[in-house]
Amino acid sequence: MDSIRIKAPAKLNLTLNIEGKRSDGYHYMQMVMQAVNLYDQIKISVNSDNKVNVYAEGDEIPAGNDNTAYRAAKKFFETVDTDVCGCDIVIEKNIPSQAGLGGASSDAAGVLVGLNELCGTALTTEQLCEIGVQIGADVPFCIIGSTAFTEGIGEIITPLTPLCECFFVVVKPDFGMSTKDAFCLYDELEASDTVIARPDNDSMVAAIVAGDLENIGASVGNVFEEVVFPEKTAEIKNMLIENGALGAAMTGSGTAVFGIFESKSDAKSAARELENMGDVFVLRPINCGAEEY
Repeated sequence: MDSIRIKAPAKLNLTLNIEGKRSDGYHYMQMVMQAVNLYDQIKISVNSDNKVNVYAEGDEIPAGNDNTAYRAAKKFFETVDTDVCGCDIVIEKNIPSQAGLGGASSDAAGVLVGLNELCGTALTTEQLCEIGVQIGADVPFCIIGSTAFTEGIGEIITPLTPLCECFFVVVKPDFGMSTKDAFCLYDELEASDTVIARPDNDSMVAAIVAGDLENIGASVGNVFEEVVFPEKTAEIKNMLIENGALGAAMTGSGTAVFGIFESKSDAKSAARELENMGDVFVLRPINCGAEEY
């Protein structure tokens, strides 16, 4: 096999709380995460020049070591024993950047999953996650996917009962924010001794296990909402609620905001009402991570 195609799904943070900060600058997190059916598509082909080359179709992506797909491939080749030493990676970008939807992390996860299959290295999911966390904190979840509670910097993953049937309306406004900048703003707020509203992860996990969509909606929350364009975030959340969402929150470090709906028709109706707020997607939960297609 000389090439493989991988679909790499986006993720939503149903909850996101920051528990503290490590000496290396990483933050301790507690999050309930959900994979959804919005995908970057990745083609990986073996090449003979022993180099890693990354090309993008769609959104512009960083080059070289700033690109997560590139770093994932380089780390894979450094870690495993394989005759393959180079590859060409073509990414069709469909997941918006600087949205909190995990596009860069999912691309890295897709590259690791794809190279593992392409090179016949038979690494376990746990081994792939060990490589992935060296690229980014969300990469292990993007390898595993489905529904999970994550801790540490994102590498401690507890799978949960798959989310009950529901639909998400995701609004990505026409502005973004880097993850680094979002954490800096949060650290400044934390240092000011401001009381920060935090999501109740225990309530979210209990609602997911019970299949209680109403309480799932009531339990969504994200500490970044207080620092990442808070007025605009609140405006989008309020519009989602006014149009029938059971709950609404920012995902990741922003700037995308999602609402959760019981029916597809209600979700589509709300999406039409919010289409002037940015790029709008109607999505559903999926029970997988990055995988071949």
